[in-house]
Amino acid sequence: MSDNTALDWLLSSDEPSIRYRALVDLLGESSDSPRARRARNAIRRSDRAQALLSGQQEDGGFGCHPYSKWRGSHWRLLRLADLDYPRRDRAVRRALDDAFPWLLGHEAPVLEGRARRCGSQEGAAVLYSVRLGFGDDPRVRELADRLISWQWPDGGWNCDRRPEADHSSFHESHLPLWGLAEYWRMTGDPAVRAAIDYAAELFLCHGLFRRDHSPTRDPIHPSFTLLAYPTYWFYNTLDCCRALAAAGRLSDPRASEALDLIAFKRRPDGTWAPEVRRWKPPGTKQKSGVEVVAWCRMGEPDPFLTLNALRVLKAAGRL
Repeated sequence: MSDNTALDWLLSSDEPSIRYRALVDLLGESSDSPRARRARNAIRRSDRAQALLSGQQEDGGFGCHPYSKWRGSHWRLLRLADLDYPRRDRAVRRALDDAFPWLLGHEAPVLEGRARRCGSQEGAAVLYSVRLGFGDDPRVRELADRLISWQWPDGGWNCDRRPEADHSSFHESHLPLWGLAEYWRMTGDPAVRAAIDYAAELFLCHGLFRRDHSPTRDPIHPSFTLLAYPTYWFYNTLDCCRALAAAGRLSDPRASEALDLIAFKRRPDGTWAPEVRRWKPPGTKQKSGVEVVAWCRMGEPDPFLTLNALRVLKAAGRL
């Protein structure tokens, strides 16, 4: 399958957010072109978007803690942002009002001079707030300021409370990088830009997935190179490339091997498929990890992964 055939497959998707982003990000069409407008206007009514907002209660939540995996408002907002759900939506604002008190209710204990906090939570919240049109909310500024103040000496974040832990967590750091990058694009704040570049160095000096102190430069963890969608808070090399692209740092030569890896994982039919699944299907009778919508099955061509891989490769000048 050629790039054009893969693009045709995305443009024929029954998911309007896929069609919209393929038109704008891959074909380079204006977001106001007739085709793009039709696709964008259909996102609100799409099955996945409607499912993500189903069951919303008077308080803006969904009958569970905002962080409840994966049914809480925090995770639904992150998925809605990735679907390009319409900005400044009333239901989204209500869901944000459910999530923000929990997000802002945390203190970060400091041990050995390092704030021990799960920065992925605040990073994701900044990301989805900006993407969904609420980046001007003062609570988003507070989350961004907290992330900057909690940044570790190596540029990342970590919630590990063991005093001997002195290296940032990739799981806890890629979403803060991504969220701050989106926030900087909105504000142009130089303090945010400095934090972004600092965080980008953490990933770039590891080639995005390799140990920096190993003579053989082994992968930090096998899962870091496995494709998945959605990834939630778990680190994934493709998502890191998306974060670096948002930060304007994907052209760094140290990202080349990660880009090679993504290109290598392309299937003969031109698509990409998930290699690991982080979610359980709707209706599964378990307390955690159950989704409210169904995403792609393992090993099957995934339009979300294919779109994101092509976006990354295009941003890197490889298409």
